[in-house]
Order: sequence, then C-alpha cells, then structure tokens
Amino acid sequence: MRATANDILTVAFKEVGYVEKPVNITKYNKAFGMQGAQWCQIFVWWVFKQNNAYFIKSGYTPTGAEWFQKNDAWHEKGTPKTGDIVYFDFPGDGVDRISHVGICVKAMTDDQVLCIEGNTQGGDSGDQRNGGMVAIKLRSKSQIVGWGRPKYRKELTPIVSKIVAFFDKEPKNAE
Repeated sequence: MRATANDILTVAFKEVGYVEKPVNITKYNKAFGMQGAQWCQIFVWWVFKQNNAYFIKSGYTPTGAEWFQKNDAWHEKGTPKTGDIVYFDFPGDGVDRISHVGICVKAMTDDQVLCIEGNTQGGDSGDQRNGGMVAIKLRSKSQIVGWGRPKYRKELTPIVSKIVAFFDKEPKNAE
C-alpha cells in the first residue's frame, strides 16, 4: 500500500524540534546505517520508511534529485505541492549545487513554500543545510532548484492546516 502525503507529513511533523546529539549523530542516521553524515535527505528517507513507502536510500541530495528526474517525477516550473520533495541550493553558502532537501507542506504565497526539513536551523540565520535539527521552514522559491513528486495514494491532507497553525504560532527570530 502506498502512503498518502498526509501520512508522510504526519510523521515529519512529529519530528519537529528533534536535535542531533552530537553533530550529525541522529536516530535517522542510525536507521540508515551511516552515523556522522549530513542528514537532510536521510531524514526524508526515514520519514518514508516509517510509512513503509519507498524513497531512494541515498544521503546525497543530488542523487535524490537525479532519481526523480530519471523517473519522470521532476519539476522545475510552477509551484511545489503538498508532499513534494523540494531540493534547494542556497546561494552564497559556498556549495554551488543542490545541497539541501525538505518535504513541502504547502505553497504559502506565489514566492514562498513551507517545508519540514531535517538538519537545518530553527531560525533564519546559521547553517541552513547542516543546522542540526528538524524544523518547519518558510523558503523562497528563488532557493529551489526543483522538486520530486512521489506517487502518493490520493487522500485529503488535514495535517497541513495543523502544521501551518503551529508555524504561525512559533516565535520568529528578529533579525
């Protein structure tokens, strides 16, 4: 049985606030079999695994993007949808390639997408691609390289409104 986007987001949302201890040592890496690795994509793999759903077993974000491309599930135009796997490049971070990934909760505006991400910072400052925690992030579409659309079983996604309400209540860093 395939998972729904709601199934995936429900598991991911329960992980919000999880912090690695120490650097890059996580329960996600333990399940993956590779402690010490950067874990944003490993987090996505783990979330799918909790739902008995397939996601490529690779900790390298460009490999994840390539997998969606090879399976005709890659998108670069338009806006990511709920449950899409969104790949990022953060200009100016010294890594000129896809270097981070998250699970799309929903498009909030024409230019902003809300995602649940592993191994990022809770605030807007600091290392966004190796920040050490699971957080809900509002990202500019200018940071998005593209996104993969998993083959979900169709169903409503009531968890989305709960995640958005939680995000809206979180204190934001004043910068």
